[in-house]
This record gives sequence, C-alpha cells and structure tokens, in this order.
Amino acid sequence: LQYLGTHFHGFETNPPHRTVQSTLESHLTALSPANDEKAPIRITAASRTDAGAHARGQTVCFSAPSLPYPRSPAAWKSLLEKRLPRDLVVAAAAAVPRGFDARRDAVARGYVYRLDDGEDGDVFGGAVRW
Repeated sequence: LQYLGTHFHGFETNPPHRTVQSTLESHLTALSPANDEKAPIRITAASRTDAGAHARGQTVCFSAPSLPYPRSPAAWKSLLEKRLPRDLVVAAAAAVPRGFDARRDAVARGYVYRLDDGEDGDVFGGAVRW
C-alpha cells in the first residue's frame, strides 16, 4: 500500500476516526460476495503508522472469502483501484501461502525520512514536500 496519511487518523482502526485499516477493510468487505451476515474482511499489517504519517510500501494481508468464481490478486487490485480514495493506493498484490502473516512473517521493516529534490514525481506530490 501507499497512502498519504494527512487525512488519516493513523493506520489502525480507531472508531469513529478515518483510518487506513478501516478504509481498506470496508472496501474489501464491500467487494466480497453478499451474504446474510456480510462478514467483514479483516487485514493484518506489517506495521502501523501514527496519525498524519505517510507510507510508500506498507504490506498487508487478508484471507479472501470463498467465491463462486476465482478472483486473482490482480482482480482484487483492479477492483480496489476503482473504489479506494485517492490518498490510498494498492501498489501491488500477490497471492501468499495459507497462514502468511504480514506482521509476523516480515523479514525487515524500514522507516525513511525523504527530502524531495523535485526531480521525480510520485503519489505523494506536493502534499509532503520539505
């Protein structure tokens, strides 16, 4: 994931605030097949960010619901791209082995402070330039 944290109250769900986790989970749930209970899809993240913090490579995972038809990672990504707000982007999607946990199976975490020299454009644009 990539996100501009300016208008998020951190990563982790924190009702009634807008967070990255609650936003992504609500859209994933809306894309799951309709059922009587509409069981929510829950994600696990490799790490969390505070309110206002941005992310360029946040990794999350979720268990896809059983579907009457297969849905590839590329299809999930494409469907989310059409629904997610502009400040939250699915940069890549991949299938992982059953039991994979983004937090526990992470082999590294990195936190970087970047200074923009104005040469390369990206999703963050002028919103976070120093």
